[in-house]
Amino acid sequence: AIAAALPDERINLVELGPGRGTLMADILRVARLRPDLDRRLDVHLVEASGKLRQVQAATIAAARPNRAEPRWHDAFADVPEGPTVVVANEFFDALPIEQAVMTQAGWRQRVVALAGDGFAFAAGESPATVPPQFADMPAGTIFETCPHGEQVAAEIAARLTRFPGAALLIDYGHDVPAPGDTLQAVRRHEYADPLHAVGEADITAHVCFGALAEAARNAGAQAF
Repeated sequence: AIAAALPDERINLVELGPGRGTLMADILRVARLRPDLDRRLDVHLVEASGKLRQVQAATIAAARPNRAEPRWHDAFADVPEGPTVVVANEFFDALPIEQAVMTQAGWRQRVVALAGDGFAFAAGESPATVPPQFADMPAGTIFETCPHGEQVAAEIAARLTRFPGAALLIDYGHDVPAPGDTLQAVRRHEYADPLHAVGEADITAHVCFGALAEAARNAGAQAF
């Protein structure tokens, strides 16, 4: 629909956290069925890892031979302005989160503390702000937020208020804010303690799509 509405304009096709480039390669294979669309796509990948950039380049070159390489960026804000379609598959669940923990003194920021030769979670001294409906919860209750994710959602939304486009966000998560500890680590295909083998595990947390939608709407975009 976006391509039909913009028959002569170039379109930024953006993927956030493209992994090995498999999803983007599949999208480009389908786009080749529409030469009028394919020739107008400028591919942009938001990826910080140099190793993954090399893998993505090879994967996408095989799907789109004899075409210009994608352009890589460290952040979405670096993608050139213009009509934009964004895809993010299991990107937001890997962004840093903040946790609050309910204590006898009220909500406090959950922090990582030294514990002997290792680390442990603890309640910090700084008060934490949570939605008012969760003001009275049992001690030990966890509430998570992802300010970085909300910022990225707002940046995408702001772009889409200035130029035609859309964003598709695919992830594990929930629709509305709710208490719960969803932080998890996977190491060698098995669940692990997030505070053990630091730097050697994939750490994720469930995405609150309601919070992302609110950030997008506050930036002027529609969210579904």
